[in-house]
Amino acid sequence: MRYLLAVVLMVMAAACRADEPAASEIGVAELLKLANDPYAYKIDAYLDAARSLQALGKDKACALLNELAEKELADKHGWPFLRTVTLCRMLFRAKPKDTFYSAGIGAWLFVGKRDSDDWPLEPIVIVDGIPFLVACGAVLGGMPELPTSYVQYCVKDCDWNDLKFKAKTKDEKRKALDSLLSSPQLKGKLEDGDKEFLEAQIK
Repeated sequence: MRYLLAVVLMVMAAACRADEPAASEIGVAELLKLANDPYAYKIDAYLDAARSLQALGKDKACALLNELAEKELADKHGWPFLRTVTLCRMLFRAKPKDTFYSAGIGAWLFVGKRDSDDWPLEPIVIVDGIPFLVACGAVLGGMPELPTSYVQYCVKDCDWNDLKFKAKTKDEKRKALDSLLSSPQLKGKLEDGDKEFLEAQIK
């Protein structure tokens, strides 16, 4: 009886895994293909990258994030380091009773003319496991925090996120976007350009 139960559980687990496409292998070259321009940000690409990094395990993923940060820092067009910052905000979380600080890269410009207090995970917000970029730009004042320093902060002072990112269907992304648009932060506060900015992320 116990043998039969074990077989049934193995079959069920295999079926669940079959429903979820395997995470693709990833290296720094693939991470650098992610959009650094907010207006080119695509949710599917960032979800796939996050899934692939989680599949590597924390140690390998953190080493790859640091390599990405070094590449972005060396790129004269690397600021605002959107790739490194966004992936860090997705893959880490605050330790219990602590704060998950945002990267000091400058001041983000948010849709709906909101401020950073509205978005604890600036420059993103995660809705039903889907990372929407709510910052449509940034303003630099002085020297920004190095992306490598932010990765080091996350590794040292934050916990690895236990939220497992998954591929999302078109309907799931649409539902999450509708939920975001009707949220207290944004309902009735968006201009047409803001809506278009958010809509483009799920296409």
